[in-house]
Amino acid sequence: MISLVILASGCYSTRFTSQNIMKLKVGMSDKEVIEIFGYPQRTEAGTCGQGLGNPWTCITWYYGEYRPWLRFQQFSDGSLTLNSWELKSGW
Repeated sequence: MISLVILASGCYSTRFTSQNIMKLKVGMSDKEVIEIFGYPQRTEAGTCGQGLGNPWTCITWYYGEYRPWLRFQQFSDGSLTLNSWELKSGW
């Protein structure tokens, strides 16, 4: 069981290559992101944009405990488009 956890967590770091990171573009669909990086380790729903007076529903995908993360805007039809991301420094 422990080896499976280590193997699974190791897969994320091998997918976050410079070549794959350069493919990220604002507006990508969640399906496009999954094709590049696979499914996230965990997700979190929230409200973004409150400080700007234009709140919107966001879904953050985590591929590690805190980073890398990718944030999507969720629309009323349930679709997700990539809005922003943060990667560990040095990647």
